[in-house]
Amino acid sequence: MKPIHPIVALSIFLGLGIIMGILAHDAPGLCNDPSRLATADALINHHTLHIDQSVFRYTCDRIKVGDHFFSDKPPVLSLGYTVGLWFLQTTLGLSLPENMPFIYQLLTFFFAGIPFCWIVFLLCRQATHKQWPLAFALPMALILPLCSQTFVFATTLNSHIVAAALLLWFWFRREHRKPVLGSGLILG
Repeated sequence: MKPIHPIVALSIFLGLGIIMGILAHDAPGLCNDPSRLATADALINHHTLHIDQSVFRYTCDRIKVGDHFFSDKPPVLSLGYTVGLWFLQTTLGLSLPENMPFIYQLLTFFFAGIPFCWIVFLLCRQATHKQWPLAFALPMALILPLCSQTFVFATTLNSHIVAAALLLWFWFRREHRKPVLGSGLILG
């Protein structure tokens, strides 16, 4: 079994990462991603969980509790977006709504583009572990996600691509008899 050379792996990951950065959407849709972003915006810029003052308050994925609207999405991914948004606002000085297209594109790259690259890398690595030549393993690792909804989900903020990357990673670790500590907790 010949593993992927680290330079080849890094080149694949960086090249695909650049492509995903270019293809990342620069505006949220109507429901799913704005709901999670509304929570992130509310936490960072308004210090609350209600999304009444958020730039993304227009989301259709919200519920009214008392006098306030809240996102109806589970908070785990929203908290990840919160960290990402906080980082972009504090380190790069970006702010909502002024820099919304660039912020959205960067968040999409980090929370969807990089997991997509990770999926391609894991598929290629699995194929080479199964004795496939790299010249065949790499195109197949690219074709499989490109011909599925995985690629579509990799260009916009959503939970599907993150879940797919985690599932594939845990499956890969289990397949190679490596400990999968906390996998049930994380996947749950």
